[in-house]
Amino acid sequence: MANLDRYNIIFKSLEVGNHTFEYELDNDFFKSLDNSEIEEGKLNAVVTVQKHEENAQLTLQITGTVQIPCDRCLDAMTQTIEVNEELFIHFTDKSEEDTDNTLFVSDSRGTLNIAWHLYEFIVLAIPIVHTHPHGECNVAMMDKYNQYVVRNIGENQNNDDDVTKESYRTDPRWDALKNISNNN
Repeated sequence: MANLDRYNIIFKSLEVGNHTFEYELDNDFFKSLDNSEIEEGKLNAVVTVQKHEENAQLTLQITGTVQIPCDRCLDAMTQTIEVNEELFIHFTDKSEEDTDNTLFVSDSRGTLNIAWHLYEFIVLAIPIVHTHPHGECNVAMMDKYNQYVVRNIGENQNNDDDVTKESYRTDPRWDALKNISNNN
């Protein structure tokens, strides 16, 4: 298990100016986080802190790959991740609510753990639909999938020329609904 304390940035000890931190985010990193959707990955994160007297700007550059399940066949697939984001840090003793890219750090505490922020940016870089490129899915699973998939008549997702309209049958329970008209 990775120690998440190593992702603490102690602003109190940083002098005004630019500072660079480099992190390797591997399987241990993802296992250390509660409820992580990603279990495997190998990424490099470079965090540049530009500290000023009353605030700081963090530039996060994350590159690498993660293993996630394919939405179609459920086999593991490799997803490339590239993140370039900024976080703005304001030092204050007032209780303020964080926004998307602006965080408020207590002057007295002066520390921010960026582990969860790194993880969130990685997850947000994963496409909503993540599938293998066409033809690379698990063949046995795709055969089973195609056995149960419901398609509209004439729709051809595989672009096979030998598939005819007769091979697409609709569920007979739904055929009765075609006769209902809207008489409002």
